[in-house]
Amino acid sequence: MNGLELHYIGIPKNVKIGNFWFDVQVVDKDHAEAGGFLGSTCPSEQRILIGAGQKPQNLADTFIHEVMHGMCWAREIGDRSEHKLEEEDYVTHFAHAICQFWQDNPEAVKWWARINATQPELDSE
Repeated sequence: MNGLELHYIGIPKNVKIGNFWFDVQVVDKDHAEAGGFLGSTCPSEQRILIGAGQKPQNLADTFIHEVMHGMCWAREIGDRSEHKLEEEDYVTHFAHAICQFWQDNPEAVKWWARINATQPELDSE
């Protein structure tokens, strides 16, 4: 297992977003690249796909990005909603959604914080 793969250890198998449980699956790099994504969320199947082979900070960003797509779906905001929300409304909805996500998924948040805090190795000269 190489150094990049170590950051995938502890990635949650599922997370709760709103009142919905989403399965989290890591897919191989070739599958992700063939699909043209680093991550993908399928609300109808309640599934989040994360592409393998990402560096730690990119993995952390991809994970939270896909969780936020789930939040949009669960809270019916954004392009899928019947009405458009103003920025303050988005911020309020996401603040509530993120706080709920943290409370419902403490192990996922610990994993995310660990990989997001990883410093890239500096080239020694």
